[in-house]
Amino acid sequence: MVETRPWDVVNYLQTGEAQAAYLKVALEDGDPQRIVEALTDVARARGLQSELQEELQLQIVGEDATLRPEPVMSPAD
Repeated sequence: MVETRPWDVVNYLQTGEAQAAYLKVALEDGDPQRIVEALTDVARARGLQSELQEELQLQIVGEDATLRPEPVMSPAD
């Protein structure tokens, strides 16, 4: 019987160089969903996933699928 393990890209993103190359490919692709996934993968590789989820919210907006940061807190009135 052949044993298999789940594949996780994070296992291959252990250096800054690997992370930068991975993000570069995602940015060159230009698909906003792919960019968000790549940022999430790099955050997981760096152990920052929970901080990313709490502090940075990315929203895909408009037909041009532009990524725009959403403010974490609104300015005081």
